[in-house]
Amino acid sequence: HMEAVGYDLYCKLLGEAVQEVKGEKTEQEEFETTIELKLDIYIPETYIRQETVRLEVYKRIAMVASQEEYEEMQDELIDRFGDIPRPVQYLLQVSLLRSMAHAAYITEVSGNFRELLFSILPQAPVDPTRIQPLFRKYPGELAVVPGDVPVFKYTDKRRQIGDTSRMLEMIRILIEDIRGLLRGEEGAHAE
Repeated sequence: HMEAVGYDLYCKLLGEAVQEVKGEKTEQEEFETTIELKLDIYIPETYIRQETVRLEVYKRIAMVASQEEYEEMQDELIDRFGDIPRPVQYLLQVSLLRSMAHAAYITEVSGNFRELLFSILPQAPVDPTRIQPLFRKYPGELAVVPGDVPVFKYTDKRRQIGDTSRMLEMIRILIEDIRGLLRGEEGAHAE
């Protein structure tokens, strides 16, 4: 089912179903945040053999919303199933990044090892005075893509993104920097 509807939508539907079963009210969010990267992020059958357990773990990973929850989930996976395979490590990281991006009013993160795009909610409370320092931090690498939706485009000219781990780390850094543009948040990270 997950492959048919996509991981993000599947996790959202699964989370809403769990909330309904628990009797919790499901409120419609103002916007969705998706991460579209061509990565192998999945739980191998060789790691968790039982399909029902694997689906439960997918659901729990999708709900990771903080560094603390991320670390707790890692610890639990190691305790229950042993060393975490790379695709599951990446799945955990992407789930945490999605939560971080949502908090920064980012609606979509997409791209590859050379180029990353960060679509921003047009109503995001961005402080315009914080934009210039961010561009100075990434000279020639960060640009705004013209269009109806604000999009920051990061082009890796210094070859910082050579593998999946470094790409996910760069996404984390850029999300934190974009969050620094928001009113009421700490300013954009200094060079």
